[in-house]
Amino acid sequence: MPKAARIGDIASAHGCFPSTPIIAGSGDVFINGIPAARVSDAIGCGGTVATGSPDVTIG
Repeated sequence: MPKAARIGDIASAHGCFPSTPIIAGSGDVFINGIPAARVSDAIGCGGTVATGSPDVTIG
């Protein structure tokens, strides 16, 4: 089972971009004190988180 993603975790490489950190997340849900990342939250290359759990909703 995949782990939950948080701000600062590394998103996988895609297109012509290497792996890059997640830079945005929930303002209300935290995992070990760090904001949880959600589909469409920003990543460092200017893209967004593209996939996530189909049965978990945050915020």
